[in-house]
Amino acid sequence: MIQVQVRWWAVVRDRALYVLFVVGLCGLTACQEEGAPEKSDVPPTAFGGAEAGNDRARAAVEAFNHWAPLVTSGDLEGARALCDSWLAEPDRGHHAEAHKCLANVTIGSSRTEVTGLPEGIGGSLPSLITSKGVDRALEHYNRALAIKPLGMDAHVGRVDLLIVGARYRDANVALEEALRTFASRDLLDNWFKLLGRFRRAGATDEALAFLRVIEQHHPLDHRVISNIGAFLAITGQNEEAFEYSTRAMAINPDDPINKWNLAKIHEQRDELVDADRLYQEALATIDENDVRARCEYASFLAQRMKDANRACTFAETECTELFETNCIVNEIESETEVAP
Repeated sequence: MIQVQVRWWAVVRDRALYVLFVVGLCGLTACQEEGAPEKSDVPPTAFGGAEAGNDRARAAVEAFNHWAPLVTSGDLEGARALCDSWLAEPDRGHHAEAHKCLANVTIGSSRTEVTGLPEGIGGSLPSLITSKGVDRALEHYNRALAIKPLGMDAHVGRVDLLIVGARYRDANVALEEALRTFASRDLLDNWFKLLGRFRRAGATDEALAFLRVIEQHHPLDHRVISNIGAFLAITGQNEEAFEYSTRAMAINPDDPINKWNLAKIHEQRDELVDADRLYQEALATIDENDVRARCEYASFLAQRMKDANRACTFAETECTELFETNCIVNEIESETEVAP
């Protein structure tokens, strides 16, 4: 028979927090378990001024591009030496880059050990950075932004720092400042990529507050609306979640994530035919190599639709990551007849 034991996941794929993929990118180099290090927005000619082609300028740029690996490898003193050297540059623009670097060095030296983390969503995740470490790193980000207010990566790094430090209200204030500075919808992915932080902390209410700040600036962006709907569903606010997810679909009916999120809510409402239709439509446009989505759909077919035949066509070996399944054709229990 088919045996399915689901492990419930609240997941994030850039902007979708609903049974898809955990991809939260990290704006801090101290968090390399998930993301990429901050990149410098200093052009290759910046350090050398009029003589940018000289060896010293090239060496400075190369050194900057190497500080992140130093931090992640644990060579914090080596990284700090590089950062401090940029503070000696005459151009204050270099100082902004130095402070971003020093913020990340501070984060790397202020990590706390966290044990006994809850599986999936729920519980409370302690701060990954000491309170003093957050204060010192925040000071560096503030200095960088005072020198260069349009430094997008510093804005993202500061918000990310405050989220990781569990200073959610301060994170929303910093987010508001960034949204006033950068009004383009094209930059919203920078904020969606931070939603995984809230998921891992079980901080769904705080995630909703974070998204509400974005909603004030972009009330018609279907990605914002879809994300709010997903978090509302996770917190059990199903009627409002349905309203938001339906709105997202109305704005962009072709988006597979909108379809998937609305399908999940239909499933929660026991509207299984509608859920099945939307799941299939979403899967038709999601990369066929995205195993997690296929496995989630297999779970839906087995548990809710009682269709073991179809479930086993999706329940590949990789699905054991999400649920335990044993598809043995001769012993499948299903409401549909099994071919010999």
